This record gives sequence, structure tokens and C-alpha cells, in this order.
Amino acid sequence: MWSVSDGSPLTWWLDRHGERRSYWGGFLPGVQQCSCSLEENCVDMNYFCNCDADSDAWANDTGVLSYKDHLPVSQLAVGDTNRTGSRAVHHVGPLRCYGDRSLWNAASFYQEASYLYFPTLRAELASDVSFHFKTGAPSGVFLENRGLKDFIRVELSCESPGRRR
Repeated sequence: MWSVSDGSPLTWWLDRHGERRSYWGGFLPGVQQCSCSLEENCVDMNYFCNCDADSDAWANDTGVLSYKDHLPVSQLAVGDTNRTGSRAVHHVGPLRCYGDRSLWNAASFYQEASYLYFPTLRAELASDVSFHFKTGAPSGVFLENRGLKDFIRVELSCESPGRRR
């Protein structure tokens, strides 16, 4: 997927606006790796994608593109297949949309003791969490993960006049 000499993309896809994208399923824009590198099961861990390993055996790089501002995929370009013995097969699955764009993952609370419960966050490598909120409350807990050794708590705490935290 990437040139060994300069790291430029040899395979890419075009987004809804015709812009060239070279990130792949399982990653956000800007991360030029395939899901096998995230899962640490590439055929050759010196490469971030199975197709870059130049193996004689067939291998695949699969994943789901989920950054909806770039979807749908309008075109796929597969390069570096002009070498002897080099082959490629590609498949772009159907676009599947879920939820309501204006209310995506939204929750409203009308009582002070309200909360959402999720299973323990298991983020071996990394996780992204964002909050968009409007409140008149001076404090509150947005996220709390009570793991045995991986504890995280994100909370809002407003200072009162004359009181510092």
C-alpha cells in the first residue's frame, strides 16, 4: 500500500468529495496502517499492511471505514501491481448507515442521579472519547472506568468564588 522508498501511498481511495484518502479500515484519517498492525498479526510485522510484505502467499487486509464525513468510497485505486508475480484483489462492501446523524450517540439527563452504564472499557492501545455538552450544573462526572488497575475519571468541576481546587 505504501512505497518502500519514500512512504508515499501506492493504493488509495477517493472520498465523497473526490479527495484521495490513504487510511484503511480500523483507523482514523491520517493513520497509514492496516488493521493487522493494530491487532499485531501482520504476516511480516516489519510492515503495517499484509500486502506490503511482498509474500508469495495470498494474505488480506480487511477493515471497516467508519469516518462518515469521508463516506461513501467513490473510487479505489490499487497500485504497484505491475511487477512480475504481483497481484491484487479488492472488494468494497455496501455502505451501511446506522442511527440519526443529528442525535448520534446522544443522551439527555433530566435528573441529577441519571447515568449510563457501559461495560468496562478495554482499550489495549488507545481510545478516543469526546464530549459535547450544555449544562447549568456546577459539577458532574462524564466518564468513569473502575478497572482494577486502569482507572479513569473525567469530571466537570466549577470553582465557586473564593474557593479553589
